[in-house]
Amino acid sequence: KKSNIAIASNEDHVYVSSQNLPGTLTVDDMEISGCTGPNSLSRAMTVVNTVGKMTDSTIKKCDAGMGIDNAAGLEFTVADCLLKDNESFDNALGGGMTINGGGELNMKTCKIVNCGGEYGGGVSCLGGSMLDLRQDCLLLNCYARFDGGGVFADDQGAGSMTVKLSSIQMKKCEAGDNGSGLYQDSGELQFRKSKVNKGTCDTANVSGDGAVYLKRLPFGKLRKLTVTNNDSAHGTLGGVWLNVQGGVMTEIRIQDCTFNNNGGGNLYGPYLDKGGNNIGN
Repeated sequence: KKSNIAIASNEDHVYVSSQNLPGTLTVDDMEISGCTGPNSLSRAMTVVNTVGKMTDSTIKKCDAGMGIDNAAGLEFTVADCLLKDNESFDNALGGGMTINGGGELNMKTCKIVNCGGEYGGGVSCLGGSMLDLRQDCLLLNCYARFDGGGVFADDQGAGSMTVKLSSIQMKKCEAGDNGSGLYQDSGELQFRKSKVNKGTCDTANVSGDGAVYLKRLPFGKLRKLTVTNNDSAHGTLGGVWLNVQGGVMTEIRIQDCTFNNNGGGNLYGPYLDKGGNNIGN
């Protein structure tokens, strides 16, 4: 258990690994600031095959924020933390936070501000991992050079990824291509009681679409989701884009949602009525 730790402006990062059996880590009241890793894959903090939690901590102005690389069944919780001004353009994924390897990341009452990356400016979820953002998490002014300004999720063929977003806000996030707020390719999605607003996609002029861009999901549920005042920098769709091409049978359920005042259109799903794909409530 670590308390009142400050790590600033050094060439290293915090690395915690349990090689054989899962270890347990508790971090409280820690700050990592201004760190640059020894190579392009480094992060301010990396946790490997370790369960535990981090609370009341800050990671800011680093090449990349925090990475969780846990095997399936291992859970890590991040609560009441601030991830700010972290950029992962060398690391490519997850300027603020990345979960990989099949484990579970739970984040609550966290702020991810001004973080950027190639994919997933705020948070990236990869492979068969599970991402659960809830309880007033805020993603503000996060940006991706390509997809997923706020959150980028890609199952990568694992077939078991799950993304749960509940009572969060994505505000003023940007993507050079698709999904200024959320980009998800495959896996399952539950997105409820949340807001995605004032985001901009297609800033790189590549015909990108959507504050929320969902691709090849076998199942997705949007409930009490508000997507408003988002735009596309070059006139394509600024709202919710449902892209189910790729041979995946898709069911999207939309209930009690508000999609309004999004540039270029609020909701688009051109393939949902073909080949057994459907949209319902």
